[in-house]
Amino acid sequence: MSSGVETKGDDAPRIEIALGGETAKEERHMTHMIGRVRSIMIKMGADLREEALLIEDEEGTKTILHFETLPELEPAVQGV
Repeated sequence: MSSGVETKGDDAPRIEIALGGETAKEERHMTHMIGRVRSIMIKMGADLREEALLIEDEEGTKTILHFETLPELEPAVQGV
């Protein structure tokens, strides 16, 4: 995931959030743009890790990014 803040333009401040594959060669991706950002809040979990990010625009529309830890994947078995 990557993100950036643009401070110029009609809908500034604007945040772009880009999600994609694990490598640059993977074609899976999604981009979401939020314009006229009014506030950004971080929700911390009980373990003091970032649990969610809430972004609100001037009209009160909220975008929530929820973070979770995925269980460890078992390594692939070769020769099966």
